[in-house]
Amino acid sequence: MSKRKIGAKGGVQNVPDGYLIDLSGQKPRLYVVENELASHEPLRHIAVQILQFSISFKAEPRTVRGILHDALREQLDAGVKCEAYIASHGFRNFDHFLDVLVLRPHSRSVVIDEIPEDLENVLAKNFPIRVEVLELSCYANGAGECVFRFEPFLADLAERTQSEHCPRCKRYPQAD
Repeated sequence: MSKRKIGAKGGVQNVPDGYLIDLSGQKPRLYVVENELASHEPLRHIAVQILQFSISFKAEPRTVRGILHDALREQLDAGVKCEAYIASHGFRNFDHFLDVLVLRPHSRSVVIDEIPEDLENVLAKNFPIRVEVLELSCYANGAGECVFRFEPFLADLAERTQSEHCPRCKRYPQAD
């Protein structure tokens, strides 16, 4: 997917590092993904950047919709998964799916090499919606081979829903 600026001309504009469409619940969820380095100051750099994404999304939802449309048409496997989700979840068509995805409140995800002590605290206190923070650490041996350590995306949600099943029917609630 080619990176494109979002936001109003003459206003706040930025380029997210990526987008993630979560199809695991009854409603699709869009995540704006930002890759960061622990050396970046949590409040001045990371939190400000996430806030600017929110402003940009509100100013130009049609641009975001176009970016997602183009990406899903280029990446056939992702497009096929979305089409299957659309058919099984009552969407009228692909355009309706994209409208719901973009106009619904989106979430944010920060992928970082090491979580600074105050990052999660800053994000939790300053944003009305949750910001997922994932730590991705790389360990290299002398031959230059890398092994990555990370906690799976939304792992805490999976643990919570597995422990909070209905005692009567033993089913787990759907994430939305």
